[in-house]
Amino acid sequence: MKWEEFKNKLTEKPAFRQAYEDLEPEYQLIKSIIEQRKLKGISQAELARKVGTRQ
Repeated sequence: MKWEEFKNKLTEKPAFRQAYEDLEPEYQLIKSIIEQRKLKGISQAELARKVGTRQ
């Protein structure tokens, strides 16, 4: 089964769909950070160092 088919089946369940939708803003933030890091040519380790955390 492909991911989209599996996801569609899961999102038929109201509790799962709500949890999935609730996580969307967090997912978009993470996606944006990753995209910007790649555009700037910064490694994960370098980004972690710059923000004062570990990779």
